[in-house]
Amino acid sequence: AGLPLTFAVPLPRGALRQPAARVSFADPAERADPAESAGLAETAGGEQAQVRVHARWPDGSARWALVDAGCPGGALPAGGVVRLSAAPAGSATAAAQAAGADLTWSQDDGAVTAGNGDLRVTMRRGGDLFERIEVRRGGRWMAAGRGGGWRGALGSGTPLSSQPLDKVWIDEAGPRRLAIRAELPIADPHGVPHLRAALRVQLYAGQPFLTLTHRLVVVSPLAGAALHGDLRHLGESGAAGPDGAADVDGPDHERASLLRVRSLELRLPWQPIRAAGIDGGGMAAPAPGAPVRVTHQHDRAYRVEGGGESAAVAGHASGRFAVNAAAGPCLVVVRDFWERYPTAVRADPDAVAVELLPALGRVDLPDYDREWHRLYFWLDRPSGCYRLKAGSAITAELMLCFAADDERRTAAADWFQGHAAVRPDFGYLGATGVLEPLAAKCGSPHPPYERMVDRAFAEWLDHRAAGHEYGFMNYGDTFKGSADAGGFWENNEYDAPWCHLVEFLRGGDPRWLPLGCEAARHLLDVDTCNHSRDPEQTGAQIAHMAGHVGGYLPPYFRNKMAGSSTMPSHTWVQGPALYFLLTGDPFAREVLEHTARRMTANLRWFTLGNARECGWQLTHLCALDRLGDDPRYLNAAAIIVERVLAARSPGGGWERILTASHGGRRLPRPRGEAGFMVGVLLSALRRYHDLTGDRRAAEAITAGARWLVERTYDAGAGHFRYTSCPEAGGRPSAEWSVQVLEGLADADRIAPSAEIGAILRRNLADVGLTGQELIGRPRVGKALTQEARYVPTLLAALRGGAPERPA
Repeated sequence: AGLPLTFAVPLPRGALRQPAARVSFADPAERADPAESAGLAETAGGEQAQVRVHARWPDGSARWALVDAGCPGGALPAGGVVRLSAAPAGSATAAAQAAGADLTWSQDDGAVTAGNGDLRVTMRRGGDLFERIEVRRGGRWMAAGRGGGWRGALGSGTPLSSQPLDKVWIDEAGPRRLAIRAELPIADPHGVPHLRAALRVQLYAGQPFLTLTHRLVVVSPLAGAALHGDLRHLGESGAAGPDGAADVDGPDHERASLLRVRSLELRLPWQPIRAAGIDGGGMAAPAPGAPVRVTHQHDRAYRVEGGGESAAVAGHASGRFAVNAAAGPCLVVVRDFWERYPTAVRADPDAVAVELLPALGRVDLPDYDREWHRLYFWLDRPSGCYRLKAGSAITAELMLCFAADDERRTAAADWFQGHAAVRPDFGYLGATGVLEPLAAKCGSPHPPYERMVDRAFAEWLDHRAAGHEYGFMNYGDTFKGSADAGGFWENNEYDAPWCHLVEFLRGGDPRWLPLGCEAARHLLDVDTCNHSRDPEQTGAQIAHMAGHVGGYLPPYFRNKMAGSSTMPSHTWVQGPALYFLLTGDPFAREVLEHTARRMTANLRWFTLGNARECGWQLTHLCALDRLGDDPRYLNAAAIIVERVLAARSPGGGWERILTASHGGRRLPRPRGEAGFMVGVLLSALRRYHDLTGDRRAAEAITAGARWLVERTYDAGAGHFRYTSCPEAGGRPSAEWSVQVLEGLADADRIAPSAEIGAILRRNLADVGLTGQELIGRPRVGKALTQEARYVPTLLAALRGGAPERPA
């Protein structure tokens, strides 16, 4: 109650251009006026909200708006209703919003000062991280800290330290929340940058805390960012440090793209610290050379040091670190503290340090001999170094709470480490047209699928816990295979962020929201190249492989991937885009812009090498078009569609000379296509048709569905084959059938067909089978997302009729 609440609101085309809003709350038993469900009604009720448009329609009207309010003061039960209404005319100006609010800010000559009644922060271009942080105590301002920044060391021992801020500005400002953005390099003593930091500091009206999100990208010129097969940078890397050790991992293959780092921390200089320790536990006074420290080097246990003692504790530390300083108490809270290990929080006599990469020392990693290639591949224990892929990112979030009383500090920590989940009314969401048509979970035409998805959530979490799939390199992804038999990290194949966030929107279960956010963050930080000496590589997403990306493990290590590779069919845009729309995370939008540039500039992808590649490319471009009013994405999509239409085979479908895996080993190999690839292209054409109404795309969908039935369907078995060649891909099965059903449903909706309708209803019965029934393993990772990425849209396309099984 009383803590900040930030959520996104979709808006129909043309409804509002610069909305201002008021927010009120209601018990779920109170039903909203149906007249209000079509838009925002003019009313003076409720409290003033802060509103920022972060996506627009092509006509300039608001498409999505980020709303800041306060959680209701009363006890609103789970499922409570947030009512949003248009504010009276004239209330949308910044001056009117700021009037009477305790958030104040100024920006001039490269300096930014922002504050509320409890805190004041000053940051200056050309200065240290914080010029000062001040806290109001007993009616007067006291300095809590000044200076700060990042420091660490490369593998050779060469020191790293953050340089003066080169950019700082007010990114958002209103009566409820204010955000400061800053950027700076982290460089060696010669001024050569090896990481670049982007920082976002947020203050809230009436709150005695600030939140800090920082994202570090590996930009070292020592390491290349080569994808598999691009070895041009070899021979340019590997500069030795003073002790002869290289600061890159090696000269062969992609090892030269791995920067070796011994340690890295964010240091926040403080007024003299008297005592520190885990919140709610014992506290000790830090002394020179004897800090108070809590460390997670893995997910099984943590270590507590202080007062001359050191102890290992089984389980997970809370991520809450209490500090008692001259300026009063402060609670340092790290989100996902143990989940994104290794991490530590340390109190020295004059500073608090959040250790993003604590010095490894001789730490004993559980099950190392068995799990090194799956969980610990990015660590080099003999040298005590971390290995960071060029272009990868490390994102961390923390809160500094200066509340004087324990109860208020605890409430703030609960808010920060939890997820207050708000979703649009599902009927209203569909009516706005901001997303492709989705079927609601309530009243679903296919209850078995809904029951399977509900079970899959628990299976996913159980799988993650049993496999210890944590650590900043792994958290948010799923490993397919086993530690003994090999396998690979899926890199969120089939767009896990999209699947998780859509389930949150469809049914309102708030547990899906953090799962989707975690997957999106991993995809953008670890699986995406955020920087490269070769600009064409920036924005590339890496296909599933052991080690997530190349270089960590030898080529073909226990899987078929030689190294990093990128292609449209293993790039995921819809999920990160929806994550941005729901959260307003600016870092997500910036990474997506790099990926979008590749999508529109890489003309070699605008071909029909196979139906899958151009299909996914088309799907990604349609998702990017829904982000805003940039015409490039739909223009690029139109080029692909023209080429797809021109490449159609007589009678419909798309055929090529099949590979050995799709057409058998007999020569000459036949012409045809893998059924699931045609399914991907039909799904993409439907998304394009939704945006443009192009009747030729609709005709291609119906003709492609007929081709699937004629060339890949086995009427006797009642299922589809993997490929059009009967000699390849095994017997017809439910696994291949469920991958083409969205295209059949769209075709049957566009041009109803008794034959396709019957086949569709028969095979819908296999949608929602348990993992064991369908593929012999739990519905985890790709085993769920290969259906969840399209079934909600498939159910929305159905004309009716229950699934049928033959007697």
